[in-house]
Amino acid sequence: MAEISAEPTTSGFSGGPEPHVNEALTDMHTYTLLLEGDWERLGRRLEGLAAAGGSSEDFSQLVARRAEIEEELEALRTTTAALRRQTVDGLPPEDEHAGGHAGILRAAGPLS
Repeated sequence: MAEISAEPTTSGFSGGPEPHVNEALTDMHTYTLLLEGDWERLGRRLEGLAAAGGSSEDFSQLVARRAEIEEELEALRTTTAALRRQTVDGLPPEDEHAGGHAGILRAAGPLS
């Protein structure tokens, strides 16, 4: 069984992701949190608009924007999970025909 060391190497800490992968995952998680915040704020605005009897046009626009954010969140979470699976966990990518964005990461080639 291979040991995981906390000793720094030229490519970061052995047993962990490369620094650029770690930065990418951090950025992706940060963007996920920002999108989740926007999604929550839009939900509160929708509640306020409904309580105040706002226009159906305003309501429709907020609902559409919230749905767009939800789709983007789902894609970002899937891509983040695939990147983590390939680079941190060292597992093979999922079949690109099985759904998700793992095929995109495979097609993009190795990170450099």
